[in-house]
Amino acid sequence: MNPSVSEASFDSDPNALSEDVQSSDRSGRRFRLLLDGGSLALFLIFLVRLLPLILEFNPLNSEWQSEVVTVFANEGLLAFLGFVLLHLAVFIQPRNDRLRRRLRMVRRLAVIPVVGYLLLVPLQLTSSFGQLSAAQGQKAQYLDRSSRLTEIREAVQRASSSQDLNVRLQSLLEPGLTSDQWRMSLSELRKTLLKSNDVKQAEVARLLKENSENLDPFAVVISRVGSALGWALAFAFGAVPWGHRSTLAERMRRR
Repeated sequence: MNPSVSEASFDSDPNALSEDVQSSDRSGRRFRLLLDGGSLALFLIFLVRLLPLILEFNPLNSEWQSEVVTVFANEGLLAFLGFVLLHLAVFIQPRNDRLRRRLRMVRRLAVIPVVGYLLLVPLQLTSSFGQLSAAQGQKAQYLDRSSRLTEIREAVQRASSSQDLNVRLQSLLEPGLTSDQWRMSLSELRKTLLKSNDVKQAEVARLLKENSENLDPFAVVISRVGSALGWALAFAFGAVPWGHRSTLAERMRRR
């Protein structure tokens, strides 16, 4: 078959060409809807993750501060992917005025996460310092309690009689022996009091361990600070301040 005849017949069939164009437009619209809907869903998921922190708003609490830093650092990918998907949707259909207006608004609003992520750095440092101070205060209390239990244990072990034991306990500002304890033999009383002392010492040891484990390791603090700076920089490449046309990253580069 003559190629020129085939080409001529194809060119002379406007319906086939029109169907191809319509099919391509439908595919473009579907892909744009996927990107547009995906970006909106990611933004909503990000806000839902933040909702518990907003409801429990307590900026003076070091634990709340630490939780804010953790959520923003871990969930920043959701917001940034939504940001990128919206850019792609506009790239697929650049003539869609509704999308272009939304993108302009989102790029203006992106200045907020840039500033927010930068503020996470001093917030993380303040939170870590607050947690460290509280942990040191708790540790001092637990050590004082452990030292006191050791003194009581020594008093129980050194007592030569129930009367002597009662005097030793009162000298340590501890309650005196009860009527039931007075009726016990010295060996039985000593065994009972030492057993109770061991239980209390084990509890203090557990509290000391939990107190040290609740502190954020230095590597975690550095990781969160680095993540906050990284996300601030990522959003800066797309954030456009009000009244300007260039992004924050472009404006910083010019300086």
